[in-house]
Amino acid sequence: MRNPDGKHPGPGKKVPLPGFAALIRGSLRAALRLPLYFTRGDSCIDAIGNVAIALRRWPETLIYFLTYVQLPNYLNPRLYSEKVQWRKLFDRRPELIVFCDKLAGAEVAQKRAPNVKLPELLWSGNDPDGIPLGEIEPPYVIKANNRSGATIFVQNPEDINEEAIRKQCQAWIEAPPHRRRVYEWGYSQIPTRLLIERSLPRTDRKGSPADLKIFVFDGRATYLYWRDVELGQQAIHDRSWQRLDWERWDPLEKGKRELMDGKIPKPAALKEIILIAEAIAADLDHLRVDLYDIAGDVYFGEGTIYVSSGHKTWFPSGDEADPAPSDEINRKWGEHWTLPELTKRTKWRRGIFK
Repeated sequence: MRNPDGKHPGPGKKVPLPGFAALIRGSLRAALRLPLYFTRGDSCIDAIGNVAIALRRWPETLIYFLTYVQLPNYLNPRLYSEKVQWRKLFDRRPELIVFCDKLAGAEVAQKRAPNVKLPELLWSGNDPDGIPLGEIEPPYVIKANNRSGATIFVQNPEDINEEAIRKQCQAWIEAPPHRRRVYEWGYSQIPTRLLIERSLPRTDRKGSPADLKIFVFDGRATYLYWRDVELGQQAIHDRSWQRLDWERWDPLEKGKRELMDGKIPKPAALKEIILIAEAIAADLDHLRVDLYDIAGDVYFGEGTIYVSSGHKTWFPSGDEADPAPSDEINRKWGEHWTLPELTKRTKWRRGIFK
């Protein structure tokens, strides 16, 4: 894929989305396909249920449509992105809640995979005024235990602005449940706590280390997404470290399609990384396990049950995305994921009333 000037954007760069006119064209095509939405379920009752849930959960339906220019099949999902919506709306298993809590998730990860290391926990509590900022030597990271992206990086003593840090932490404590507008139920079950972890080191330069996001389906690590924020490099591989020529679709958060670039050396600890990820995710139908490989030691980052809230997908590199990519890889990922059984009554009740 190239920029409008014909030049390749280079490693880790972004290619702009098609313009507004392309989105309008796609919306018209989706409108013409709307009758399929009423017939693609297993029965007319399912079709009516899909429409009822789509209307009741209209904010999520709208976000999904803007992402994929199609409506989600809530009751009979086939695409990976649809199965994430299914989990958000219907799945209330207590084992999912564990990984919505960074503190509890880390404990479970080390219990299931004793070889995995955890970042040093320096402090935890729920009172921002009780954070011992003057007593902890940087570098460290301040986090909320039940929110994605709620982090404050403190690299040097000069970065410590006590008033600003305590104010931000108080905002996390008082905030409503994380991602409630897109129905990520698990986070609403976790009381907010604050934690401070020692920053993980990087051996080649300053900054955060590269991380590996391992997508585990039914206990099997299937895809490994390697990302180095400091170098602006990222790539996705299969479990044998064969690089996959895919791009990532990320229209809502960054307004771009993300190019995977760079030949990433196979980690020396790849076999151990896969075994650790599979052990951590052993009792779940799907979990993304984030790990770090630092000088031969494997560290646990977090486990994610609602991956990107179902609002990102992959598609073959260079394919047309006007105004959204094809379902080819989205469907392939969905085939890896076997959802648990739920009665229609339960899905209707949770989809419409809860």
